[in-house]
Amino acid sequence: MGQLRETFRMLAEAPPRRTRSPPIDHSNHRFNRLERPLTHVTAFIPYYQRESGLLREAIVSIFNQSILHEGSAGGYPCAVAQSWEATSGAPEGAPELGPCEVEILIVDDGSPITPASELEDLVVPDGCTIRIVERENGGVAKCRNTGLDSVRPDSDYFAMLDSDDVWSPWHLERALRALDGGADIYTSNWITAETGEPAFESLKKLRHGDHNPHGLLADAFEFVGDPLEQEARSSIWRPSCLVFSWPKLGDLRNDPKQCYSSEDQLWRFQMLARKPSSVFSTRTEVRSGVGVSIFSGLRWTTDRGLLALSDRGRCMRKARKIPGFSAGARKLATQALALARKDQVASVLHMTTRGQRPKLKTLFKMAVRDPLLAAIWPVYVAKAALARRAAKAPGEGPVETAPEASNEGVPRAARWGE
Repeated sequence: MGQLRETFRMLAEAPPRRTRSPPIDHSNHRFNRLERPLTHVTAFIPYYQRESGLLREAIVSIFNQSILHEGSAGGYPCAVAQSWEATSGAPEGAPELGPCEVEILIVDDGSPITPASELEDLVVPDGCTIRIVERENGGVAKCRNTGLDSVRPDSDYFAMLDSDDVWSPWHLERALRALDGGADIYTSNWITAETGEPAFESLKKLRHGDHNPHGLLADAFEFVGDPLEQEARSSIWRPSCLVFSWPKLGDLRNDPKQCYSSEDQLWRFQMLARKPSSVFSTRTEVRSGVGVSIFSGLRWTTDRGLLALSDRGRCMRKARKIPGFSAGARKLATQALALARKDQVASVLHMTTRGQRPKLKTLFKMAVRDPLLAAIWPVYVAKAALARRAAKAPGEGPVETAPEASNEGVPRAARWGE
């Protein structure tokens, strides 16, 4: 009897068993915001452009956000022709969002076109403020870090908009409805600059049927599965489409050593390794532009292209070491690393055979970033030579030159194309 009493006592004092995290619970919605009547959103624009008018259009698209105009799109004239959806997609009778304050945070990375010249004659709507932070030109990774370091500590949500992109009038409203409903990250479909087509469809980003429909937004889904695998395979979290909870994910920063490419993908890998709940929209809520970017007109068969490929490989090596990086994502990252190494060797051979030898400084940087590349170089050279010999059969003429790199789907890089 005494032993039985002792058993009951131990069970009573034992801590409760842990249960699996439930899916996003929309019943506990926070639209009323009784405890915090004002929600603060930071709209961050990293800025470096050589063409006037791009930043102005980006800012006007923020001025037109429905959360600043009591649920309707603003009437500020916008030169960008785009047929956005007519409504936000919230169900009839959905709760009001409540008062919001949007701070546009512009970090000027030594741009030749100053932000002040782009802001002339613009009337800032109620509930919106603009703050400009100036810094010496240091590249997009350092510029983004400056912006992240400059966010107000009481900010609730953080949204990023590249200075040559524009938002639909409903982008922030849809993001806030998803985030207030329990999600940590919100992203959306976008129009690609090269094709003018929606990215999810043209790039085959994901299958909607694999994910749960969102209960509070039309054309929105709760992401199901491993976000790290999705990021490694084909990212849906484009910087200009991304809105996230600042208190939960605002401590992450870009790696300043990623000077030529993939700095934002490594940042996203760190974010997604925390397993945040994510909602994505199949609506096109962002239109990408064609402003300054290192990948605009870039050819891989140049010294700058070699360093971009080298940074791509470095990103995958660093990603595999992130705590919580899944086995499936690690496999995909390893494949991407092998491809980056192969492309570096192929590009060097292509340049050498055409009398465009890479600079020794470039080759040294590549070897320092990836010491194993030097060890396996002969293997890749032999395979590449055999492949070129097989491709160049008698009578077929010279091998085609390497195509120009696409700007879409590849992270923007440091030095903003300089």
